[in-house]
Amino acid sequence: GGGKSEFLSQAQATPISHTRCILSFELHIYTFALRYPPPKQIAMLNVAIAGSGISGLAAAISLRRSGHKVTIYERSSLNNEVGAAIHVPPNVGRFLVPWGMDPVKARLVECKYMSFHNPFTLEEVIKHDHSNDPEMFGAPLRMAHRVDLHEALKQLATDPNGPGIPAQIFVRSEVIAYVSLDSDDPYPQNPHTPILDHVGTKRLCLLKDPEKPSMTLADGTVVEADLIIAADGVHSIAAKAITGQPMVPQPAQTNNCCYRFLIPTELLRNSPDTKWFLEGHPNDGTRIFSDIPGRRRIVTYPCRKYAVVPPALHILSRLVLPSGGSSY
Repeated sequence: GGGKSEFLSQAQATPISHTRCILSFELHIYTFALRYPPPKQIAMLNVAIAGSGISGLAAAISLRRSGHKVTIYERSSLNNEVGAAIHVPPNVGRFLVPWGMDPVKARLVECKYMSFHNPFTLEEVIKHDHSNDPEMFGAPLRMAHRVDLHEALKQLATDPNGPGIPAQIFVRSEVIAYVSLDSDDPYPQNPHTPILDHVGTKRLCLLKDPEKPSMTLADGTVVEADLIIAADGVHSIAAKAITGQPMVPQPAQTNNCCYRFLIPTELLRNSPDTKWFLEGHPNDGTRIFSDIPGRRRIVTYPCRKYAVVPPALHILSRLVLPSGGSSY
């Protein structure tokens, strides 16, 4: 309350220990912002995000909690989300819950262990205990169906009752161009001439003010913002706009094949041919059956949980075949 001069005089007389406290506060200001977001009426930046996948929605949640106005542009219609189970490790859970996600409502499953088994005798060889993860790492290791996690993040990003300004999502809004001033652009004098990118798709190279970020949608709409975040996948053209070099996805070097599928737990439990697989196992962990000489393995773990069904509803299985394999 005494103005800048008083603050400086106090700072000069601050003991070393107090100075450390001030530095510590500055280092932890991000955590503070997560728990105590600024008032809703503060909008610091107008942010446009390309892509409403998991990363795009996570960015939107963090930004709206910090008082920014966020608009997301998504290529798809968001009415046919697909995917299987994915891990949600403790370092992610530590901020998902403070963001307001309810793991039970989102149908996440806690993983209590990871065990390795002989694939022929099913004997347990090694077991890693994850039950103490909350105490050791601040959150448990969880499993989620990708659709459930995506839906929960979308709710947090757009919920009108959440902190900050709700993010807006525009579907069927593919981004086809970012600002580009590369000297090697084939049509520098005609910014609206279609060019082919590295995947053979028509793109527009728009020569606009580089100090004002913008991106162009497939319908010709030019979106301007204070900040643009490209979260539109491995085929994003943002890399070329920034570095001048296209980002071409490279094929895997291992030549392994991974088959992923979901099996309802009840089907396994009720079938006389498969019920043995769940006997003696609480189905709250990851089980790995590795045939190392044969270069193949099966991995199973739960990925969805309903309030009325204590066990996990689905099991995700992955079968990794050697190079050239074409069947189970």
